Amino acid sequence: MRTLSGTLEAAQKTASYVPLYKVVLSRTSQTTQTYTKTRILSIEHVEGKNAEIILDNFDNALTSIDFEHYQAVISYGITTS
Repeated sequence: MRTLSGTLEAAQKTASYVPLYKVVLSRTSQTTQTYTKTRILSIEHVEGKNAEIILDNFDNALTSIDFEHYQAVISYGITTS
């Protein structure tokens, strides 16, 4: 079972909160890529299964990256400050 800080637990109980999330994508012999909500448009996944992550390519920085076969670690939370 996961343990939450008192601050995070209180934030989860509020009527409205600001979500915090990131994804770390890694693949052998490739540069690890980390993206936060500034670039993530949506995430859909079932834990332990495949995920669909839509990233905003507003600056064309992702155009040359082939994300096939990358492993993803998805983290969710709440902004508490």
